[in-house]
Amino acid sequence: MCGSINKHQEIKLPEVLLKIKRKDLLFLPRYPNWTQILVVEATQDFNDKSEHVADQNANIICKILPVRVVKVLSYQKHLLGEHVYQGFSGAENFWALMAWIFDIEKLLQ
Repeated sequence: MCGSINKHQEIKLPEVLLKIKRKDLLFLPRYPNWTQILVVEATQDFNDKSEHVADQNANIICKILPVRVVKVLSYQKHLLGEHVYQGFSGAENFWALMAWIFDIEKLLQ
């Protein structure tokens, strides 16, 4: 989970990352490869103390969020269902996945 470092050494992370809480499920589309979705559970809040890795030359900082692997899903429309598949197809749809929570719960069983 990466952000930028400005000239005043302030860390700027995407606001949505700060909302991640322990036990939240995170869906990582196209990971570990292009045809899969990795489902992980956060084992601590994003705001808790955790390891940071910085690259001053590139002006980026990454925070390591400990997770537990829950499941690996196949990224195929006929297996995910049309709504969930479309949700993972566009970044703008990704945060709207709660609309398909019942479909998602079936996939995780």
